Amino acid sequence: MIIKNGTIITAEGARQANLEIEGERIKAILEPGCGDTPDATIFDASGLWVLPGGVDAHTHFGMPLGGGQQSLSWRDSSEAALLGGTTTVVDFANPESGQPLPAAVARWQGLADGNTLCDYGLHCTV
Repeated sequence: MIIKNGTIITAEGARQANLEIEGERIKAILEPGCGDTPDATIFDASGLWVLPGGVDAHTHFGMPLGGGQQSLSWRDSSEAALLGGTTTVVDFANPESGQPLPAAVARWQGLADGNTLCDYGLHCTV
């Protein structure tokens, strides 16, 4: 896949360039006019900024609270994150009273795996 003619935003600044995507990763940042291959899917980003995905390091997906749920499910929350340009989240793994921390992380992974649309990490509430 090639994203052409966009203004690429990186840590070094903004510049006109094309992006070559392979699978889920950026393979190369190419000079304008480069990257045309007959079998590539082309997206024209003329007049648009092309940004890297954001990381939200403080989320509460599907967190239980007082017999209910404080936030949306992993699927709904991750969909909302992606629509806002966030491609990775770091969620709190909340242990139940007396639960060992590794067990809490394993439980939270069970909630997330197969139910999230974005990349995720976990940190445990102590």
